[in-house]
Amino acid sequence: MDSKNKIVTPFRVLCVFMLLPLGASIIVQANDPDGVVWMFIYSYSILLTIPAIMGLYSGWAIPGLIGYLGGFTYLIPSFESPYLKSELTREGGGLLIAAIWMACLVVAWYRHARPTEEQLAAAAASKGGGCGSGGCGSGGCGSKK
Repeated sequence: MDSKNKIVTPFRVLCVFMLLPLGASIIVQANDPDGVVWMFIYSYSILLTIPAIMGLYSGWAIPGLIGYLGGFTYLIPSFESPYLKSELTREGGGLLIAAIWMACLVVAWYRHARPTEEQLAAAAASKGGGCGSGGCGSGGCGSKK
């Protein structure tokens, strides 16, 4: 049984676990003046995590990773000590968590998007290539016209 057909995998369990902090990052924005904007920002990660629970990975995690890292980089100068005192510091931390999670989803997508050796062999067999099949267009390899 290959990993795509398994119902429970460690990464799928991690996806379910990550719904908690990602969902919490949306819920805590409810009393924020600009909360709706941040809810949309954080909901992107949830929208990519829910299909990942079912083993469906998307390359849309790449723009998410870039966006979250860009937002984190933009907010770094506003980091203050103590860290939990500043709202922008907390938002930057949330963006960093989301960026790390997007990087995990990018790796999962890349690992599942590449064809396996079995799939490559099956594709080659279905095309029929090779000598004698007329695949090279000359009626056989090594023949001279």
